[in-house]
Amino acid sequence: MPIQIGVRGAPAACWEPVEGTCTWVTEHPRYKDWVEEGAASLLWLSGDPGYGKSVIASFLITHLTTRRDAIVCYFFFKDDSEEQRSATFALCSILHQLFVQRNSLCIYAEGAFEAKGKRFTEEVDTLWNILVKAVSEGGVWRDSRTKDLELIWENPGGLEHLRSLLKSSADRTFLWVSLVLEILKASEDGSPGEFANIISTLPRDLAEFYTKILDKSTNPGKARRILSMVVAAARPLTLWEMNPAFRIGREHKATKDIGEPAGGFERIVRNYCGLSVRIIGSKVYLVHQTTREFLIKGSLPGQGN
Repeated sequence: MPIQIGVRGAPAACWEPVEGTCTWVTEHPRYKDWVEEGAASLLWLSGDPGYGKSVIASFLITHLTTRRDAIVCYFFFKDDSEEQRSATFALCSILHQLFVQRNSLCIYAEGAFEAKGKRFTEEVDTLWNILVKAVSEGGVWRDSRTKDLELIWENPGGLEHLRSLLKSSADRTFLWVSLVLEILKASEDGSPGEFANIISTLPRDLAEFYTKILDKSTNPGKARRILSMVVAAARPLTLWEMNPAFRIGREHKATKDIGEPAGGFERIVRNYCGLSVRIIGSKVYLVHQTTREFLIKGSLPGQGN
């Protein structure tokens, strides 16, 4: 699991926390939600100068490096240092840490190095693209997700075969692997044979994959209504905002007349839209930008509803 921690404000020197301090952070509900969240997400620490942001960040770096499923890379910006306020220097530092921990990912920098030599370390866009590809395509995230499946099915080390099977089937597409792993998690018996059958029969094309997901909706008409709101909204909507917009009818005179659905609105969204959406922090998001493009473009005749 790649770890991302955002700290707002220019930190002072990175002091080590006193023993026994800062542990409250790991007990905070927002931290727990972030650690347990399967999708990529950001933990944002905010505070005025001198409030100890750097100390807490240093504590979390040490704390997270003890996790076997985590690759922790970090950089502290510092306003009074020319190097430590440079975006290129930050990206070089993070990439260096990533490549040291996963030497096989160096291949994602080879092309830029061969084309530009050491000059590529001075280009923010180039460095950023290397980082994105190394993390999304290099298996950093999906290795950890197969271990999650092992825990769910109480089969430690028993799903190693999934890695090569996923890699050969996905054509290096991170999103495809992510969606498949969610389907595998919901499978009925978790046997290697069932997993192999699911992977081998799923469409490789993302548009076909989205079609297959939405064709399984328990109510396509209502799924369309939810997805239309998500696509059209100027910002991610909360479940609390979407519920009245989704349920309102001509007979309702006020929002209090709408009420709450049995089991909660989140269950309805998941039942109707399946893996095409993700709910993070009570907000509804499309699973990927390609999902938006697919929904706006529409399916071709004979290729789904």
